Amino acid sequence: MKPTNKTTFFYPEIFFTLIILVTGFILIVITPMGANNDEETYTARIFEMSLGNLMPNSFLGEGRNYPTALISNSYRQDVNLWPIDVATWVEQAKVRINWNNRDFDSLINYKTRAVYFPTLFLFQAPVMRIMGPRLDIPVVFIYYAIRFSYLLIYILLVYLALRIIPFGKWLLGAIAVAPISLITASSISPDPIIFGICFLFIAWILFLTNQQAIHLSTKQLVITCGLILAVCTLKPNYIFLLFLLFVFPYKGFLIRRDVVILLFACLVGIGISLGWNYLASRIVISQLDLASDSTTQFWSLFSEPLIFIRSLGLLYQIPLEREKRD
Repeated sequence: MKPTNKTTFFYPEIFFTLIILVTGFILIVITPMGANNDEETYTARIFEMSLGNLMPNSFLGEGRNYPTALISNSYRQDVNLWPIDVATWVEQAKVRINWNNRDFDSLINYKTRAVYFPTLFLFQAPVMRIMGPRLDIPVVFIYYAIRFSYLLIYILLVYLALRIIPFGKWLLGAIAVAPISLITASSISPDPIIFGICFLFIAWILFLTNQQAIHLSTKQLVITCGLILAVCTLKPNYIFLLFLLFVFPYKGFLIRRDVVILLFACLVGIGISLGWNYLASRIVISQLDLASDSTTQFWSLFSEPLIFIRSLGLLYQIPLEREKRD
């Protein structure tokens, strides 16, 4: 039997985005506040940005400036992690923040560990600003709204990726609706944007290499440079996705102008990524009184190799001692 117009539902971009929307919405509602990984620290970063502070802890680091209600109702503050019942949810739904007349007792010292580029929280900051100080919405619904904003961005990016990728649509869709992907997409986290941009960047590169055109058009070059900069504003380890640019058939496809512009976009993006993460990380490390950061620890492997070898030996020694005791 030949397919009819009703089979439009089974187009990968429609089928998978509907799955993400329905499943993600359910996960948003049934997941307690702060139950997802690092939701507390990301919420703090969004709160700080909603007040116009882009650099992490530029406002929170000045003292007791964080509303207690945003942290006291977090699921991970419960040591025993009991299931949330309806009565508890009803009580949490009544909690509001006195945004206009915040007394000192309603504020706590809290510093975020989220040092990522501001664009990963840019759309969520206005959501908190409008629903918080402007509309005085209960905290739990602010949580839901911010989660939903991340879900919508993820859906949009996945939809675009599925539309433009020339092959492997069902494989990409299956990855996009994997359990960990859906849980992450419905949480307060920059990861929905990160995953979505990665999907879109890969799909765009495959689309360009699969086309029959002789060289990139100006529009395609602009889009490619925009995606390069977008990838560079993600976590630093995603910069390695730029190596996908080498799949271009440079001979007979890219003219010298294209190569120069793409190289310049890569250098600018990498510079922005490394510069921002270095400055933001140094501020957070100093404010949280951390002994060292990952960069220092990495170089210590070469400057103090004997200490590394002894530490590695201890890691293997501890399980052996436990087996002997058992």
